[in-house]
Amino acid sequence: KGRNPQTGETIKIKAGKRPRFKAGQGLKNMVAGKKK
Repeated sequence: KGRNPQTGETIKIKAGKRPRFKAGQGLKNMVAGKKK
């Protein structure tokens, strides 16, 4: 569910089938500048 900020009306939002990306520990460490 969502809400229209202009009217305050509650609306239904369809579930999307999009792949989601979650960074793994290795990538997080590389971004933080840590070595393997």
